[in-house]
Amino acid sequence: PRMQTLNRISRARARNRQVSFAYNWDSSYSGSLPDGVVYFPMLWSAAPEHSNQWVANANAAIAKGSTHLLL
Repeated sequence: PRMQTLNRISRARARNRQVSFAYNWDSSYSGSLPDGVVYFPMLWSAAPEHSNQWVANANAAIAKGSTHLLL
């Protein structure tokens, strides 16, 4: 599901240059994004499987240019 979402964003970006961010209902992603698209991490729930890595993943996204965090 994660890669499907990122692939859809890549296709949308190719058709419409107004796509400028991506998210995937998680706080991290793998792969690459098209130029000009920034990943916004999401804290989907307070459950440990979502929150244990939140700070590290949010900081990593910020270091890669993310300007927003989705809570």
